[in-house]
Amino acid sequence: MTSIPADPTITLGNIVSLEKLDQLMKIADAQKPTNLANDRLNSLILSTYKIDMIEKQMVNMKIPRSSIRAIRKEKTKLKVEMAESAIELAQATIQTESDVRALKADFAQNQISFSVESPINWESSSVKSVPISYDSLKFDVQFFQFMKADDKQSAESSDATKSKTVNKSRGTTDDDDEGGDSEAHASTLSSYVSDTLTGFGEPSTGTHGSSHMESSHSTSTKASTTNNIEGTVVIVAKCTHKGADVMAPCILDARKSVAAWNYYYPDDYLFTDAINMFEASGIGKTSKPDPDQPLLHLLSGVSRGSSFVGYAHVLKKESTTS
Repeated sequence: MTSIPADPTITLGNIVSLEKLDQLMKIADAQKPTNLANDRLNSLILSTYKIDMIEKQMVNMKIPRSSIRAIRKEKTKLKVEMAESAIELAQATIQTESDVRALKADFAQNQISFSVESPINWESSSVKSVPISYDSLKFDVQFFQFMKADDKQSAESSDATKSKTVNKSRGTTDDDDEGGDSEAHASTLSSYVSDTLTGFGEPSTGTHGSSHMESSHSTSTKASTTNNIEGTVVIVAKCTHKGADVMAPCILDARKSVAAWNYYYPDDYLFTDAINMFEASGIGKTSKPDPDQPLLHLLSGVSRGSSFVGYAHVLKKESTTS
C-alpha cells in the first residue's frame, strides 16, 4: 500500500500555493496503478480464503464429490489469477517508485519554507471539528520467521559439517551468532515498518516512517535477545478520520490581508488609502468576476490520519519427555 501524498509546509490557516497542490495530485496519479493492483490482489486473496472456507463446509456437509472437485478447480484458477496479480503488483510498484522519484526530483524541496504571515485574525477565528471527511483503513499483516545463522546455512547448504567448520574458522561463538541473528531479525522488521509507513503525512522527509523504524528496531532487538522466538507477526494499519478541523468562523485581518496580497502580487500592489481600498473591495460592481484574476488561496480546513504498528512474537518452547 502506498503512502498518502502530503506536504509538511501546507498548514491550517496559511496561504496555499496551487503549485504545491498540483504536485501532490501528480504524486497521487503516479501511485494509482500500484493502489489498484494492490486492491485487486487483496481482493483475490480474500476470495481465496472464502472459497477455502466454503470447500471445508461442503466437505463437512457431505456434498457430492463432483461438486467438491468443481470448487477445487475454480479455486485453482483463482490462485493462478492471484499469482498473476502479484506479478502485476510488483511491476506496478517498481514503475510507481521510479515515477514518484522522478516527480520529486523536479519539485522544489519542502522541508524548509517561508511565507508571509497568515491573514487570519486568530483571536476572532476558531477551529471546530466537523464530520465532513471520511473514515478509511488500510491493513497489512506479515509474518517474519526468526532464523539463526546455523539454520540459514543449513537451508542453503546440505553439508552441515562444512557449515560448522566455516563458523569455527571465523571464531564466532553461540552468543555472537545469537546477537547477530537478533540484529538481523530486528533490521528486517524495522525496514518493513519504515517502508510501509514512510510518507504517511510527510512523504518527502519520511520522518514518520523513520521514527517507527527506530522504535521497532529497539523493540524487536530486545524481544529476540531476551526470548527464544519462532518469528514475529507485524501488524501495520493506516487510517483516515471523518472528523476534519475547520475554521468557523474564519475572520481575516484587513492589514495582514493587504500585506499578503502585496507580497504575492507586487505588480498589482494595493495601497491602503480609502479610495484604493474601496475599489479593491468590488462594492457596487455588477460585472462578473474575471476567472483569471489573481487570488489568495487560504487553507481553512484539514483532515486527519493516524497509524498503528503492532508486534506479536511467537515464542519457541522446546521440551523432552522420557
